[in-house]
Amino acid sequence: MLERYDGAFSRLRLWLYDVQPAWLAGHAHLRDAVQRLAEVYLRCWRPYRETAFETEHARLEEDARRINASLRTVDLIGRWEPLTGIVFKFDRYEIVLSNALEGGPNANSLGYERNLYYPGADLERAVQFISHETGTHLLVDLFKAAMRDHPDFLQVYRAYECLAHFYSRRVLSEPLLYEMPAAYEYDRFGQLYETVLRADPAAAPARLLEATLRLGDRQGAPPEAPPEPGPRR
Repeated sequence: MLERYDGAFSRLRLWLYDVQPAWLAGHAHLRDAVQRLAEVYLRCWRPYRETAFETEHARLEEDARRINASLRTVDLIGRWEPLTGIVFKFDRYEIVLSNALEGGPNANSLGYERNLYYPGADLERAVQFISHETGTHLLVDLFKAAMRDHPDFLQVYRAYECLAHFYSRRVLSEPLLYEMPAAYEYDRFGQLYETVLRADPAAAPARLLEATLRLGDRQGAPPEAPPEPGPRR
């Protein structure tokens, strides 16, 4: 039966990365809570489908119309690719809208070419955050490579998310309407990226990330605290 999903598994391998066992072990106490949450979703799916889906679907259709109209005026992938020198691996990047993410992270990746996204009420902010997520997907191979060379998962993850934010400022050429959570320490990482670029203005993203992680290692890592699950509204 699993053979029917071979194509989906192949696509997911372009996105998934190995998480350090020690980091996973630190979250093992949440296993029962995750199981209970899964049971809540299973119990609520049918009543949601019967009583709420049509209303929510109509709202999301309107959100999709507005976001698509805005995205047609700005080729995000076409801006990210020449700036980073990295080519997107698919011919389209699909944003799947869901109001279920309200109050949580703005986005959850479903693979390299798909992202589950909460639209919110601010269209301009939504499009800006889609730019951020486009960057995290383009840069994911750099994150995987950095994970092989640096033992601190949280430090590498922070640097990777901040690198996407750093480049998104250049992609959009306008003030960003979303902020990185304080735990990601964008002020610190952004300054490190600027330092590397001043020394090497032609530095590619891989060089930028690696040099910044080395600088950060020498300066000392910040106190370890799990980051929030993605930049917030």
